[in-house]
Amino acid sequence: EKRFRAALARTEERLLPASRVETLRIDYADPLDVMRGLKEIGASLGGREGARPLSPAQMRRLAEYYRGRHTDRASGRVIATWRAFFILAERV
Repeated sequence: EKRFRAALARTEERLLPASRVETLRIDYADPLDVMRGLKEIGASLGGREGARPLSPAQMRRLAEYYRGRHTDRASGRVIATWRAFFILAERV
């Protein structure tokens, strides 16, 4: 949030009080479902120097690591937490 506010300060926009940040907790069937969700919202490392796609073996290790750390014991579903920024700004 601080980085966004700093970036906005360098523009001709001002953040309005109605802007807010919400933490969303979403459960998924498995880690690969989380990754599909990331892809669907357009999240990527594209444009980052040196960024390369993960190999299939790296994807499996990442999925198992995530499953081990973020599975809800009661439901068996994998949890992802997102911070959503709802921005309302006006040109000054």
